[in-house]
Amino acid sequence: MSGRIQAEYLYESVPYEYEAFELPFPAFPSQSGSVVLRADEKTEAIGVVTESITYSSEIDGEITQAHWTIAASFTPLRDWIATL
Repeated sequence: MSGRIQAEYLYESVPYEYEAFELPFPAFPSQSGSVVLRADEKTEAIGVVTESITYSSEIDGEITQAHWTIAASFTPLRDWIATL
């Protein structure tokens, strides 16, 4: 799968809190832990898939669903990773 990062923010999923990317597609359950790579540099890992979110609402009998993926960002660890 490929897509653009929709948003970057501090994500809270009790008991965790971490810098995260929001990706515009659903991740299958087996993709948790998958590495997220930069589109322009396929060898540079920038994060890891942590959750797949599904949201649904119903208005006047019409059901709307949205799906997206949360990935933990490696950005806070960049300096440490560079030393490995």
